[in-house]
Amino acid sequence: MIGFAAAYAAAAGATGAVVAGFTATLFAGRRWALSAFGGFALLYGVLYVVLSLEDAALLAGAVTGFVILTAMMFGTRKVDWSAGGSPAVKI
Repeated sequence: MIGFAAAYAAAAGATGAVVAGFTATLFAGRRWALSAFGGFALLYGVLYVVLSLEDAALLAGAVTGFVILTAMMFGTRKVDWSAGGSPAVKI
């Protein structure tokens, strides 16, 4: 029988490879595929750490979610999400 760490690594690697391959077909380049694979490897690594903490998993998950949300908020604060779309119609 295979252990949890090996099974998790195999599943995470396979999922990361599929997503990276799909990203390569969308953007036609290895750079984006490697970026996607690296991002998913980092994500699955963090999830593995949270899962293996057992006693402090809730706290670690909440802190991780807070850090990711904060990074996304500051990273996208200058993005104009409404550009390129038609203006809202008022009724």
